[in-house]
Amino acid sequence: ILEKIFAYFGDKDPSKISILQIEMNQDDILFRWTNESVPVRVCPKQDILAMYNRMKNQAGNTVAPGLVSIFQNDFRVNDVELAFKGLCKDRPINNKEGVAKLPPSGFDNSMPQIINPVDKLNVMAGELLQYQVPEDLCSDPENGKTRYLDLSLLTKQRLEVTSDNWLQFDKK
Repeated sequence: ILEKIFAYFGDKDPSKISILQIEMNQDDILFRWTNESVPVRVCPKQDILAMYNRMKNQAGNTVAPGLVSIFQNDFRVNDVELAFKGLCKDRPINNKEGVAKLPPSGFDNSMPQIINPVDKLNVMAGELLQYQVPEDLCSDPENGKTRYLDLSLLTKQRLEVTSDNWLQFDKK
């Protein structure tokens, strides 16, 4: 599957495509992947939409014939969905008035800047560690200080930490 996706998009470096999830049941295969060749410090929404549009027909309501044909000997592609994550995730911005609004671009397109990085934290095996993210950890031109950001804990591969991981993050 990965080689066919690599060939379909014409990527020059196959190591840039990462498999996020493969689920199979009687009738369906769910295959989630990401392309690591897109920038990570800003939201490359137009690039992502261009890749997505290559997988859908011009009307956007069915799978593109080219994508169907590359997998025709393996399985039938029924649908393609796009979910923006990370910096590209559509989310409202908190402001003084408490009214949710988006910037003129319609999405958060810049990475928050780290102002006061977290020092090394010593963790003892078997002991509970509770750490409150400081208010002045980072700042974002659209959202403001840390308390107004949508924080999450990701692995080194930028995947969400699973619920059974020893390290968890409570957004409260």
